[in-house]
Amino acid sequence: MGSEEEQQEALLGMQSSAGFFQRALASRVRMRNTPRLRFVLDTSLEEGDRLLAIMDRIRTEGTTENDQTPN
Repeated sequence: MGSEEEQQEALLGMQSSAGFFQRALASRVRMRNTPRLRFVLDTSLEEGDRLLAIMDRIRTEGTTENDQTPN
C-alpha cells in the first residue's frame, strides 16, 4: 500500500525491470513470442475499502433511524 509517492516509486521500479522479467519469463516458458509485460498500479483494495466504509455508514445511519422510530 504505502503513500502515493511510494506506490509511484515502486511502479517505476517494476516498469524499469520489465525487460529483465520478460527475459526471465522467455527462458522458462516455451512460446513463439514472449508477451510484453506492462505494470499498472492496482487501486482495487483502496476502492474496496472506500465502498465498505460507505456501506457501513449507510448501515449505521439506517440503524440510528430505526432506533428513533416510535412504536
